[in-house]
Amino acid sequence: MHLSRRHTIAGALALGLARAARAQDRVKLTYAGWLNLYGAYVPMVKELEASFERRHPGVDWVRNDVPFNEALEQATTATLAGTAADNLHLIAGWVPALHEMGGLEPLNDWFTAAEWAQIPKASLEAVTFEGRSWPCPGSRRRS
Repeated sequence: MHLSRRHTIAGALALGLARAARAQDRVKLTYAGWLNLYGAYVPMVKELEASFERRHPGVDWVRNDVPFNEALEQATTATLAGTAADNLHLIAGWVPALHEMGGLEPLNDWFTAAEWAQIPKASLEAVTFEGRSWPCPGSRRRS
């Protein structure tokens, strides 16, 4: 298990938290992805959720576990219907389609230059359009 997966999810959660912070009552932050469906990742996902909710007591992190082979169709349908999850676990190949339909928000301002520098240039370029990075790639340089 790589810390990069946590970094990817943390980036997506930061975006959703910003949306959630606009509400006055306890809010739900939705995450759609497949990590919790694979045994090796279940403990990590549970810890991420618990840690997030401890740090942000006014927010409930609600998982929508979607099998990988259904994830793009589900994300596309939900985006077009206006009911997309606040955070999506996706792969770089899906970015152009989701970007074109307005399903992604740029993450440039959510990370420091030092954090972005940990991501290999090729990975970052694969998800950068119009000078903005839309998702946070799940790879990082190792020291």
